[in-house]
Amino acid sequence: MEMAGQPSNSSTTKADVYQIGNSTYVNDESGNWTHLSDPRPKEEVWGPDRNNQVKAIAATFNLSTTEDLGSESINGEDAYKLKIVTGSGDQTNLQNAAFAIAAKVTQYPMYLPSVNRTELNETGKIEKTIWISKKSYLPVKYQSTMSFSMRPEIIGGLDPSTSQMKMFNQSIQLGEISVSIETVDQYYDFDKTTEITLPEQALSAPVITPTQMQAEALA
Repeated sequence: MEMAGQPSNSSTTKADVYQIGNSTYVNDESGNWTHLSDPRPKEEVWGPDRNNQVKAIAATFNLSTTEDLGSESINGEDAYKLKIVTGSGDQTNLQNAAFAIAAKVTQYPMYLPSVNRTELNETGKIEKTIWISKKSYLPVKYQSTMSFSMRPEIIGGLDPSTSQMKMFNQSIQLGEISVSIETVDQYYDFDKTTEITLPEQALSAPVITPTQMQAEALA
């Protein structure tokens, strides 16, 4: 992320995730473990067509227009390289990403940001590329790049006396922000039987259920 008069700022997030039965164990960058427990039985969680990343990509791929970019080897696997032409749904993702960054810059919910959608659509660019194995016809790599420029405004602030958002008579304009976001997914070992061994720290993590998370959010 780049802002006028300030050095470029980049950030990377990482987490280790283990999914076993109806439990999801997450180890964040700080080394803290979280155990999310799904109230449904594992047979329902992992039932047909559930948690199927390949099918989700295939559904998106089948609804999209593609451009042939030739062939490329991914980790020794000869693959078709295809560009996915973005659609209207990607504009929503672009707007959500822009608002999330504007909210971070303006310290929302202390201040309420606003983003000019026209400006965002003019500068926004989304590129998606997928590599399909020539042997198995399964995806081996997926890459998405999103970039845009915006000049967010602060249009309101939290009134400490009422704990309500109060709109300003005149917005406060911020400087231009340029953003570039890239994600890369790689897929391998389809249908390979594997033995998952949890670290000891994960086993002692407090258990959190969706019902408990909803109650805490409403508290």
